[in-house]
Amino acid sequence: MNGRLGYKSGVRPNHWIPGRDYTFLGQVEFEGRGILRPGESCNATIKCIVATQDIELFKPGFAWHICEANKIMGFARVLECSHA
Repeated sequence: MNGRLGYKSGVRPNHWIPGRDYTFLGQVEFEGRGILRPGESCNATIKCIVATQDIELFKPGFAWHICEANKIMGFARVLECSHA
């Protein structure tokens, strides 16, 4: 992330489940902060559109990659989930 402060809340990166050959869409809203800097972590709410065959994976403890194009920038882990 050379030359950037980090990600702003509301970012819509690529979300990639290791082992899958496709990504899914999701918007990340950081809790209690407007920006997440490199090396930091925080709680966030992620609203996403997940393929039907992957919905069962989304339960506490499940993690996936957060990417820019095909470059892994970090990861997300489910703490709690509500399927709607």
